[in-house]
Amino acid sequence: MKKSVSFFALVIAFVSGCNVAPYSWPDDGKRVEATAIDETRITIKEEFRYSPTLTSYVLPAGEYLPIRSDAGGTYYSSPRGILVLATTGGFVVNGGIYRRSDSKANYQFAVYVNMPALGWAFVDLHSLWGLNLNEKIISSPPYVFK
Repeated sequence: MKKSVSFFALVIAFVSGCNVAPYSWPDDGKRVEATAIDETRITIKEEFRYSPTLTSYVLPAGEYLPIRSDAGGTYYSSPRGILVLATTGGFVVNGGIYRRSDSKANYQFAVYVNMPALGWAFVDLHSLWGLNLNEKIISSPPYVFK
């Protein structure tokens, strides 16, 4: 019994360590030229790490510009890209925040990334234990995160 408890504690420590390990932005993490398609904006007041799974996404502080829209919503480009922290390491990709047009959607916001060789990925963005997005994100039009 004691060995299984120790093993379980080791696994928890490892998983927790993956989510809180330090990170840094590469020097080349800057915005690709972007032209806003309208006056709406999303502003990240303070850089934060969003870790809904074993993969984390670091959203840099700054103004996210609306660069395109589709039938489902609007894509807001990050000022420096999105830093993806996976178990295999960290890398910066083009991405930002996707805001769904449907105001009744369970999660109106998602992090989007365009990963080489894997394509587009969307991860619903919502407040997590210890992460209150209402303190981190200002949007126009306003939104209150769950």
